[in-house]
Amino acid sequence: MNKRACVVIFALVFVVFFSCFHTLSSADTMSDFYSSAKMISGYNPTWSQQDFLSKIQYICSQGAEPINKDNKVLNPYIYEHYDNLVVYGLPHGDFFPTKNGRTFKDGIQGEYKFLGFALEGFIITNDYWHNPNWTGTGKFTTYKEVNYKDIPGAEASWNALHPLQVEHMLNKPFWDDDYIIPGQTPYTLLDIFDNNIEVIKRKVLVQVPPGVWRTASFRLEY
Repeated sequence: MNKRACVVIFALVFVVFFSCFHTLSSADTMSDFYSSAKMISGYNPTWSQQDFLSKIQYICSQGAEPINKDNKVLNPYIYEHYDNLVVYGLPHGDFFPTKNGRTFKDGIQGEYKFLGFALEGFIITNDYWHNPNWTGTGKFTTYKEVNYKDIPGAEASWNALHPLQVEHMLNKPFWDDDYIIPGQTPYTLLDIFDNNIEVIKRKVLVQVPPGVWRTASFRLEY
């Protein structure tokens, strides 16, 4: 690589880090957000506030935005514990106690119903949250056991994707904690909806788009 190319790459990286740092440093509630986020995560990892900011800056360098449209800050603890998922704000909603949980409420380990918020501001559901009567066995074997609802905003979430992201979302077998054997399923969205992309765009909300070192997330309602 020639020297000119090195200088250009360094300049681009510097601009990304500086922009992210300036945005975060100007947030009046950063200290409060850091304190709440680390408490909910059970102080794991044991990041200082500077470590916390540095992790956000790293995620920004991969293409994520530091804050969403409602001025909620990217939560690096969620990124750390939920397979590189980019989420803003704090986990909230109903709480499902489980010894395998990645969050805590009043000293109890478990999973919140919502991980936080998307870049666009809507809530992001948590695949690892379950109703209290959950037995550990998933509901689905084929994902055709129920009728799925149209979701407001679903089509717009697909239209905002790059064609390569669309291809990934349609063709990648997904993970689900409600599969008959929780974890990796053999299914893609094309399998579930019989290759009907127009139906997929009405009934599947892209909560978090895929990206470099970032996991995607989608929502179905029935």
